[in-house]
Amino acid sequence: MKKFLLFCLSAMLVAFFAGCSAKDSATEDKNEKTAATTETKTAKTGENKEAVTEAEHSPLEVQADTVCDSCNMKVYEKDHKFGVFSAQGVTQDGKNVFFDDIGCLLNYERKNGEALAAEWIRDYETLEWTEQDKSVPVKTNLESPMKWGYIMFDTKEKAEAFAADEANSALVPEITEWTVVDNAANGRFQMKMQAQKQAQQGQEMDQMQMGH
Repeated sequence: MKKFLLFCLSAMLVAFFAGCSAKDSATEDKNEKTAATTETKTAKTGENKEAVTEAEHSPLEVQADTVCDSCNMKVYEKDHKFGVFSAQGVTQDGKNVFFDDIGCLLNYERKNGEALAAEWIRDYETLEWTEQDKSVPVKTNLESPMKWGYIMFDTKEKAEAFAADEANSALVPEITEWTVVDNAANGRFQMKMQAQKQAQQGQEMDQMQMGH
């Protein structure tokens, strides 16, 4: 009788542990499937996010009613003689902003205290948008909307060929660096800020005198 009871007890323990093992295995399988699903969703989300970012950082064409986001002057379309000087950028929240001349693009960040996520200028020869920091600026005496006279090329070879061409000698082309252009833009920006400050101080003095 005792042997029979021991046999039954042993059988019950074997069945119990077998059931627990199967349950644990099923739980592990479920967790693995859940993890795989989560990884797939995460990967898809990452792909979508990257695609959206690239779309947000794409240059747009200038429209007839576009105005400069720095000076509020007209930004010229591609086929206008001043269109080659137009520039644009993308703000951190994905908005395209436009500029009529290179100095306005460079001073936009100083004026607003926020770096642009992307910046483009037009290649002088093709008029296609090219990344500003990868282009080569050339100083000329060409008339531009804000009297800067800088033209840009998407390669150094093209800039050098333009500067060396005798046919362009009347334009007095001079290859330069973006730091030079940016310093010039900053100088004009500081002068403008100083002029505005003096004008404001003058208005305040006039108001004080009128008050007395």
